[in-house]
Amino acid sequence: MAHSYPYTYSNLQRFLISKITKNKDVVTKVHIGKTLARNNIEGLQITIPMNKKRDSRKAIIFMARQHPG
Repeated sequence: MAHSYPYTYSNLQRFLISKITKNKDVVTKVHIGKTLARNNIEGLQITIPMNKKRDSRKAIIFMARQHPG
């Protein structure tokens, strides 16, 4: 059995805004879809600035918070 205090959707949104604001030249928030509760599902694209050469890059994809609580 596992237990933790609630980490709400609002907490997540505040966290994302703070990280994107601080790293706006590298981090972009992209809309992926909607949950059953009609909340946005967002992804973060973390990459080099758009004005630099972008060929031969590798990608890493990871998921978090795919289950509530």
